[in-house]
Amino acid sequence: MLTTPGGGCADALCEDCLASILVRLPSASDVLRCRAVCRSWRRVATNLLFLANHAAHRPIQIITISDSREVSATPLSVVDHPRPRRLLFHRTQYGPSVSRSSAVLFSLDGLLVLTQRPGIYVICNPATRQWTRLPVLGPDETRPRRFDAAACGFYWHASSGEHRLLCQVRRNWAHDYNILSAGGGGARRHGRRAPRPANTSRTIRYGAPVSCRGVLHWLDHPEAEYTGMMLAFDTASEAFRLMPLPPEQLAGNNTARTLVELDGELAMAVMQHGVSSMAVWDLRDYGEAAEVWTLRYRVEVPMSSLHFGDITDITGASRLFLPVGDGTATILIGQGCDSGNTYGYATRLYDLKEKRMHGEIVFLRYSRTFLMFTESLVPQAFFLGPPSPRVAHIKFSN
Repeated sequence: MLTTPGGGCADALCEDCLASILVRLPSASDVLRCRAVCRSWRRVATNLLFLANHAAHRPIQIITISDSREVSATPLSVVDHPRPRRLLFHRTQYGPSVSRSSAVLFSLDGLLVLTQRPGIYVICNPATRQWTRLPVLGPDETRPRRFDAAACGFYWHASSGEHRLLCQVRRNWAHDYNILSAGGGGARRHGRRAPRPANTSRTIRYGAPVSCRGVLHWLDHPEAEYTGMMLAFDTASEAFRLMPLPPEQLAGNNTARTLVELDGELAMAVMQHGVSSMAVWDLRDYGEAAEVWTLRYRVEVPMSSLHFGDITDITGASRLFLPVGDGTATILIGQGCDSGNTYGYATRLYDLKEKRMHGEIVFLRYSRTFLMFTESLVPQAFFLGPPSPRVAHIKFSN
């Protein structure tokens, strides 16, 4: 403990200096403990500017879900400096139509969106252990025999200052978009009619969206089956539009592909199965009439054999690409396998500019849910009341 000639302790430090020290604390829980030291520390550790600065310094983590219903976070820095995974919470119940891989849907600003069953969604902050339930979507008074709801994307609506969830809802044969606002009243129906899946017997499905320039983009969505185009949603105007795909995307379905944000531009990584060459396209003149996809990189990304216990040579591997989320020319590349009772993913960071892989993170028997997550203690007005150790179907870790 620092002392001063007058007998004072660390609370005599200039608050700006104290804030510059506390902002380097490695986790949100450390900041919470510092609030109990004294009034001066609490004043600094609860300042909104400090909390926003602290969140901006948090490392990016990968959220995964285990077979035992545990939701964990692993820092990306583990590829160079191994650190253990940290348990965020347990899933305690499952609704009749919820699979383990869909338990955690979206991550944004330190918040996670979870689903209990179709039409019921929860927002929580694992760092503060706070949660709230979004307005419930359900059958209307006519009690339709067919009801389904699919969460499409989670976004920040700047003009209203609200976090919002975009959903597609099917009631009988009618398909609509609904927008749910955290703390903003009931569900609001969007003016654009939602598309029906090409096969109406299928469950409504949307791929994970990528946000770039304040717009959500989907490769996989119901309308893609008959338009062959990408769907975009402007989070400011809340308007939809269809966008063209790069040429290699139209070659066939035997590819691993994902949208990413590279250096502030929308890009797509494409790799055919059985081929080690990866193509990265970016969209030039975004939002203009002449926007066109241009090949930016074509690189070799060899993947070594995976090691799961005593099994060292696993066949039938699949690959996936994940946007790191920091806007740099870095992609998280994963290789999965399924051999007997062993299933897992090995993930690596690939630097497109330096054309090299970083170290490896191995997830054993984990689901296909991978989200990028950063902790945040920034308070949200829609979290009413004190932190709760238990939500309807999750139990926060200690």
